[in-house]
Amino acid sequence: MKHKDVAALAIPIFLVTALAGCSSPAPSPSAAETEGSVEPVTLEIGFDNPLAYTNNMPVLIAIEEGFFEEQGITATTVGFSGGSDATRALVAGSIDVQAGVGFDSVVGNANSLDVKIFYSIAQETDFVLYGSTQAGITDSDDLEGSSLAVSSFGSFSDYLARSTAGALDFADDAIEVQALGTNPALFAAIESGTVGGTWNPASLASTIKGSSILASTTSLEIPTQYSSLIATNAWLEENGDVASRVNKAIAAAIAWHQDPENRDAAIEIAVSQMQLPAPAAEAGYDGATEIYGGDGEPSVEGLSAMADAVPELGLGSTSPDVDELYTLDYLPGE
Repeated sequence: MKHKDVAALAIPIFLVTALAGCSSPAPSPSAAETEGSVEPVTLEIGFDNPLAYTNNMPVLIAIEEGFFEEQGITATTVGFSGGSDATRALVAGSIDVQAGVGFDSVVGNANSLDVKIFYSIAQETDFVLYGSTQAGITDSDDLEGSSLAVSSFGSFSDYLARSTAGALDFADDAIEVQALGTNPALFAAIESGTVGGTWNPASLASTIKGSSILASTTSLEIPTQYSSLIATNAWLEENGDVASRVNKAIAAAIAWHQDPENRDAAIEIAVSQMQLPAPAAEAGYDGATEIYGGDGEPSVEGLSAMADAVPELGLGSTSPDVDELYTLDYLPGE
């Protein structure tokens, strides 16, 4: 039987940003009594992007299907406009856990923020390289001498864009990177042909008009550490048992998502809780199914590559120590 956390699900994800300052509801006594040996806790989990299927769905499933409740956890969520905003809220204590991308830990440490990945939801990313058909980009080779749009300089999409020329064996300056802000402006530039392409989740293919998918990070062999749970070291040191319980709930949610029998239910969660259009939710499910899994360990290769890019991205004079970007201490079975 499902044990739904009604308090955590009562408000659609696109509305919860306004409630970031509100306290989380206390768990019901029955949940704590059922567990017995665990201390009931409330958590505020921040999303880098409320529409990021791969990052967010394990958290939403853990709420909807009762996996958090089984661990004595009552979780609420809040959406942010980007990873840097979510990381700042994490360090300020406005949220307890950040569900974002591994690049957030890289950027945080490059800026002397003591944050760490404590669970890898997906090492690979579901981002793909889109080409603007209006700009005449129908093959990845067409990008030489063209441009790629990113949300902002120093972002994860900037990392992917700056890795593209090398992956395609172009000169380092063969592709211009343009920071255009939020996705609507970025998509408009693709549709009008004022830029050559962009990196964005594959689930948005039906949304990005006038584009075609050219490649993926896997096909171009661009190493990444994508969907990640991140917390401050101070929080992890004080709440190690809670971090372990969070990871158990997320692992159970991923296993639930991977069961083909739950496909329709997962898509419905994405539609109802994330307000995604059904085609985007379906594409998000299929893409995430391909990259979810593993034992929760992050990709050290991906983190190393992203850390090495810090000076080029203007995020710091030196690359952060990779060992400071993650911890394995709270993984299930550890």
